[in-house]
Amino acid sequence: MVKGETSGLGWDEETITNTMLVEVPPLVKVVPFTRPQEGGDKRLKEHGAGMGADWLWWWVGDDGASFGMLVQAKRLKKDKNEEWLIDFGYKSGKQWQDLHATADVLQVAPSYALYLGSPNYRKPVGCGVKNHPSDYEQCDRCIRKSVSFYPSVLADGIGTDPKVAYEQSIPMESLADPQADTETPRAQKWTYGLTPELKEFMTSEAAGVPQAVAKQLVSKARERRSLQFDLMEENLTDQISEDFVFESLPLDRGHLSAPYFLQILRGLRRTPPGYVLNVLNGDSPVGLDTTKLAGLVVVSAGSFN
Repeated sequence: MVKGETSGLGWDEETITNTMLVEVPPLVKVVPFTRPQEGGDKRLKEHGAGMGADWLWWWVGDDGASFGMLVQAKRLKKDKNEEWLIDFGYKSGKQWQDLHATADVLQVAPSYALYLGSPNYRKPVGCGVKNHPSDYEQCDRCIRKSVSFYPSVLADGIGTDPKVAYEQSIPMESLADPQADTETPRAQKWTYGLTPELKEFMTSEAAGVPQAVAKQLVSKARERRSLQFDLMEENLTDQISEDFVFESLPLDRGHLSAPYFLQILRGLRRTPPGYVLNVLNGDSPVGLDTTKLAGLVVVSAGSFN
């Protein structure tokens, strides 16, 4: 990103994605598919849905616990007046709808990967840390925020403001930290309507890498929801699948676009899907042939040891 900015040539999402993907093996398994075609999942064609996402990510723990997320890349742009833009409404919102429709089919958490450029590119907007250094290149969090994750359920209303998205996004390099302080004091106190299992999950240190990623994403949604005044709905889902970590999840959505617990935590499983196991065993990801994706990324907890 820095080279692109200083050369005057710039950079795009595809370039940065490819750059990252050639750097991460063998610690992270990457399976590129054929070039994405318009039309997306065959099961969605009749509804006119396209792909809506770049990469399917799975985080796999040593005990088999796994978390799946469907990721669409979005870059931060600035106009001639230095105004920020992240085009969450691309194609009149169709891309956002496609992302969610495909995530529904795959039963994973839809998310954005925000490509934010260098710290100096983002000046004068800070990352939210107290006593921010005047030299943005000296702020570790600003450096880490160059690629950040943002739950797509938040990319609506005030969440489409690129400065809000920037502040509330999670640095990719911090996403899998089980000891990360994921919730604000306000959100930590806001436990109305949570099942005992979910309350324990939200208030305790994550049990592993997949749980840490899931917790960080859903915590961002809880933080936004805690600022809304209406009470949380107590209605729960029925058990969706025996493999899901949580047998039931609150259907609360507040002013968000979807039930956020369900949309994010359905990606948390006791065991990874068969196509992920295939990749871990060195085979092709059989079972994803109906879904037009750019590729699959599998991060195993052993990569962090």
